[in-house]
Amino acid sequence: MTLSNRNRLFVFLTVFSLLLIAGLAAYYAFSFYHGMQETFPEGKSTTPFYSKSFLLRYSPESVLLACLLILFYVPSVSIIILIYFEKTNLQEISYLGIFLLSCLAEGLRITVPVFSLWKNNTLLMMGLTRLVFFGRLTASIMMLSIALYYQNTKDHQTVRSYVFILVFVTILSCVIPINSMQILSTCFYPYAYYNSFVFLRLLFIFLTFITYYITGMKYAVPEYKKCALYTLIIMIGHFFLQEGDSVLYVITGGYFFYFGTYLYLKNIHHYYLWK
Repeated sequence: MTLSNRNRLFVFLTVFSLLLIAGLAAYYAFSFYHGMQETFPEGKSTTPFYSKSFLLRYSPESVLLACLLILFYVPSVSIIILIYFEKTNLQEISYLGIFLLSCLAEGLRITVPVFSLWKNNTLLMMGLTRLVFFGRLTASIMMLSIALYYQNTKDHQTVRSYVFILVFVTILSCVIPINSMQILSTCFYPYAYYNSFVFLRLLFIFLTFITYYITGMKYAVPEYKKCALYTLIIMIGHFFLQEGDSVLYVITGGYFFYFGTYLYLKNIHHYYLWK
């Protein structure tokens, strides 16, 4: 991906996500003014260690907050990249752009309670579920790709990787069976082999950490050893925001997600500034 195309991607992500947030805010204000409120499905919780305590019990507000944190993450990181990495052609940043695109797909879960899609819009819910599946799998693969393609400066190889990953995940998203008779507390239908894909995403988190650390040792780059830890923090935070429906998971996930990203971007900016 060329530098100009990469920057256009981040401009698009910034503008589209801000327009989406503004549109949702306007609709929410309109609904509140006319006495309409968002409704949340009382679905099955997939969060481990569930209890009736305040921090671990199901909280619809926490689900809403998780979606908002993911949505606000997209323009926040895009703007930072446009300011500090505008003229720096890094493969890490290019793959991070696709990661942000997947975050945008994940954040669309917020439309389920806001528009009450779960009540009588089965087709829209199935489409949203496929979009969420696409975003979650793409995000995991992209973060691993950042570590795998270290020092790859060939744009055509990067583009081929983008195309292959996106086509593969898109096809899988379109054919995976969905159970529309049940809904999860995180506002989408469960898809087939749900727990297996959760394990797969956790495996990607572990592999990303290991790959980053081995890359840092192989090329004697201390910053990449730090990136291993920072990426681990980011992906754990992202996972908590995806799966969490309680105060503890969402607050912890949000902190890890944002703070880990700050440390990661600061680290690679410092590394390439003095390289």
